[in-house]
Amino acid sequence: LILELAGGELAAGSIDVGAPRDPLPVIKLRFDQIPRVLGITVPDDEVRRILTALGCQETHVCGHCVKVTPPTWRADLTREIDLIEEVARIHGYDQIPEDANVKMAASTRTRTDRVLTRVREVLTGAGFDEAMTLSAIDDQWVEVIQPWTDAPPLRTSTPVLRGANCLRQTLVPSLLAARRHNEKLSNRVIELFEIASAYLPRDGGLPQQKRLLSLTSGGGLLDAKGVVEALVARVAPSQRLAVGQSEFPLLEPGRQCRLRLGEHSLGYLGEVSAAGRQRFELRGPATVAEIDLDVLTAVAELTPLAQPLSPYPPVGRDVNIVVAESVHWADVEHLVRTAGGDLLEAVQYQQTYRDPGRLGEGRKSLLFSVELRSSSGTLTSDDADAVQQRIVGLLGEQLGAELRA
Repeated sequence: LILELAGGELAAGSIDVGAPRDPLPVIKLRFDQIPRVLGITVPDDEVRRILTALGCQETHVCGHCVKVTPPTWRADLTREIDLIEEVARIHGYDQIPEDANVKMAASTRTRTDRVLTRVREVLTGAGFDEAMTLSAIDDQWVEVIQPWTDAPPLRTSTPVLRGANCLRQTLVPSLLAARRHNEKLSNRVIELFEIASAYLPRDGGLPQQKRLLSLTSGGGLLDAKGVVEALVARVAPSQRLAVGQSEFPLLEPGRQCRLRLGEHSLGYLGEVSAAGRQRFELRGPATVAEIDLDVLTAVAELTPLAQPLSPYPPVGRDVNIVVAESVHWADVEHLVRTAGGDLLEAVQYQQTYRDPGRLGEGRKSLLFSVELRSSSGTLTSDDADAVQQRIVGLLGEQLGAELRA
């Protein structure tokens, strides 16, 4: 009708308006891969016969392999493993014995991977979200806090972003910047952590890439310390987290501390000072912590060990002492554990009380509880009193502490 009525003309040849078809792949099948995958040997001639019967065209044959082009109706044949599957199907699955030895390599996870898995489990369970920030920062943030080195930072010759002209030596400035961004978006709960590397210069060589865990929270010092304690308990349950004094300008004096595990320096934590919040343009309170993951990995206990439970009940005592304002709880805890000996199972800080009228100027009251237990018998009240007297006596001798009436 187009030719007769509409004046159309018949063009020569054919025109296909569809997309051109992809060329058929050439698949190489190595004969030695068949016993490696199937566990049985199939003769080379039988393999070629099976592939030809399926419609594959041979393009190359040699002593160790064959190259074939699959038929147009077998678009599922694209890889060597697809051809091996077809050989197994046609040759017969019943030809493969149930006890055929197939070499398998079990995947393994490194010690670091297992530690990081536990770290993420604890932090996500505590309500934290994992962040990812850039390794390059503005050099104005380097001097804010330098917990791991006093050396100047490594500078980038071609900054990726405007102002990002050096490699960070700590993750804290990046996380505080992320916190500021979330505050501007009116996010009410901002609990973030990041696992990444900091870059510390070394003389005459490549920089040290220090693997760190950093977190920022809207809670206070004790809340963040509780998260770190839960982290240590999950990764290295036999280790005891100890704290020491620190003096970082970014953090509030008296509300910051160093973290230790035995003889190892683990990191630090503290509340960001008012001046620090102003510098980062933060509206609300912020607490930060940073942990050396290499140290945590070195002391990690990844295989749980059974601990015998004492059949005898514990005995608790609350101790209230008055000490000078300069005395830190870490010093008190150390002496309590020393005096308590094997009978001391736990010591727990309760609260600090200040009243110059009742306690005296420059004095404070520390309330803590101890839990005593023996593995050989039930402790009597006299036994517990004797331990408490040793504790109070050592505190008085070393720190000038007095038992509050």
